[in-house]
Amino acid sequence: MNTNHRPNSGRNQQRGRRSGKRKELMSVPQVSAEAQARLKTLLSSGTYIVFDIETTGGNPEKNGITEIFAIRYGNGEVLGTFYSMVNPGIPIPPIVRRMTGINNQMVRNEPRIDAVMPDFVKFIGDDVLVSHNTIGDMKFVRHFAKQTVGIDMENFYLCTHLLVEKLAPETPDKSLRGLAEHFKLASGELHRAEADAYVTLALFKVLLGRLDERSVKRIDEAVRLQGDLESGMRLGWGIPDASLAQVPSGPGVFYLHDHEGRPLFFASSLNLDRDVAKLKVFHQLPRQLLRLVLKSADLKTERAPNVYAAVLAESAELAKSSPAFHPSGLHQRTVQTLFVARDGDGDGVRVALGPIESGTLHAFGPIRDRRIAGEFLDQIAALAEAKVGRRGVSLGAPFAALLLDLLHGRLESRISELTKQRRAVRMWFSPAARQELSRQLHLAQALSRLRVPARLTPLLEETGLICVPGPRGTWQIYHIVNSRPHGITTVHGDIERELWQNGQAEVLAATLESELKQAQPKALTQHQADVANATLWFLDNGKFDGKYLSLQQLRPAKVP
Repeated sequence: MNTNHRPNSGRNQQRGRRSGKRKELMSVPQVSAEAQARLKTLLSSGTYIVFDIETTGGNPEKNGITEIFAIRYGNGEVLGTFYSMVNPGIPIPPIVRRMTGINNQMVRNEPRIDAVMPDFVKFIGDDVLVSHNTIGDMKFVRHFAKQTVGIDMENFYLCTHLLVEKLAPETPDKSLRGLAEHFKLASGELHRAEADAYVTLALFKVLLGRLDERSVKRIDEAVRLQGDLESGMRLGWGIPDASLAQVPSGPGVFYLHDHEGRPLFFASSLNLDRDVAKLKVFHQLPRQLLRLVLKSADLKTERAPNVYAAVLAESAELAKSSPAFHPSGLHQRTVQTLFVARDGDGDGVRVALGPIESGTLHAFGPIRDRRIAGEFLDQIAALAEAKVGRRGVSLGAPFAALLLDLLHGRLESRISELTKQRRAVRMWFSPAARQELSRQLHLAQALSRLRVPARLTPLLEETGLICVPGPRGTWQIYHIVNSRPHGITTVHGDIERELWQNGQAEVLAATLESELKQAQPKALTQHQADVANATLWFLDNGKFDGKYLSLQQLRPAKVP
């Protein structure tokens, strides 16, 4: 049955109140049990309100609605419509008049929104709303529903624009007109509510077909797929309770997948059940990660024998894939360093602050005070007559060599050597060569006067043994060479007795020395950087069962 409503006029002077985005994220409307059950309905069996509104501007507190048209759609057919012109109570701006064709004379004798909204709200009921760029439309619907009827609109919605981005990303123009042309949909005078609503309905039918092709069968799955934060937070955790109940305690890696089994996010964990539970505290998650969490429909976990094995497993996963959100953005398990990395294809380098990156040659730290380290970087840039950019400061090879002498604590020896060279070549080398030697000496002396951040050590030279408990009374001994694992030895029984009384320490020290000789110093790959970051964090954190023994502690091997 086609039911048309045209409400009476009237006025209500209540004012709505705008809430900020942070408040909306932290306090979303509750979802009743009836609404939750309705969301489990198959998309093909649902009832939808496909609508469009025309307004005088984008802010509902300063602008008004001029036209509303809505279609009740279900079971493959139109079940009813709602239409009304609306007097917005303010002049319609010229740009809006040109775009919509609605002028002040057309709405002068039409009802005000307080007369229209009660019938529109009644027409909508509890059905799912559908429109193009729904978030903007919902601002007006919610604002005037609250202002005129005194209710909070809690309807879920499906936005055809958001769905097109997920289901038809190849479309060049995602405006309603562009999509109508792309999908060859019949359209009338667009930018009028009735024509836009019918084109939106035709587009929605196309998208329903694409959802079916993606095995998205239910309304809640489609709402989750569109990816807006508010709807996702209202839907809540999409992973079945049975999967959550099976999350073990202890270290490991967890993986989130969407309803089609595609990976969304993974991260290592010191305690799986505790860290997975933290994902449900939505307001504490970064927004990019929150979007992934809200899309998740499945959770898998892999238990690790120890914390170090867990962080290495994360590094191995990073080597196989590039996640949309890096795990370190969640757990913040990184070590801040002053690192020197390749800068392009030449001999130059760049110096920057942060976790070790791909291309890193040297790293010093750990940085405890970024302000002091930042001032040090500024001084380096000033001496090099360069600027500190987003990726640090670029330096030529001669300057970088002197800086490394400073950071390794050998600059005084370098200054002494340069001084001797300058005296020796004064009579035999060209003026240009003597000038370059003097310049390097002057630069080295200037570097020696800089305030170097306290306790900087060469982090990528860490070599020793990480000893952690393993399964069934064993110990896992990781061979750490230049801050990365190069092998593993399993020891049974008491670790102290095996190392010091039974001679394992001497054997392992010899193994480390051999591995160290074979290691070729070169720029780190991204995977090597991830492993080094994980290892340095593990060593710097110091909160693990077991111990770390440096090569110096093992040489000579003796009972401590």
